[in-house]
Amino acid sequence: MSILNHYFSEAALESDDFARDDQRERWIYNVTEDLLVLMDSKGVSKAGLAKKLGKSKPHISQLLKGNSNMTLGTFSDICFALGVTPKVTVPGVQHIR
Repeated sequence: MSILNHYFSEAALESDDFARDDQRERWIYNVTEDLLVLMDSKGVSKAGLAKKLGKSKPHISQLLKGNSNMTLGTFSDICFALGVTPKVTVPGVQHIR
């Protein structure tokens, strides 16, 4: 039994809305955590990233907490500032490069 069973009914846990929200939260968590790990490995602080992007530190903090919607453009800008090329894949899609 999951801790979620204490907070949600079985019907709610099986709903598409719950699954969609759960998937969204997991993806946001994974992306923001990956960015934080990358920043740490490169010795870049939130303040340093904010300066590179011309943004405020609170704005960067909100993005990296998952509290603000990060667009794909912003994600790309952050990756560029950190010296990496972003790669997002969609399962089931074959790309010819």
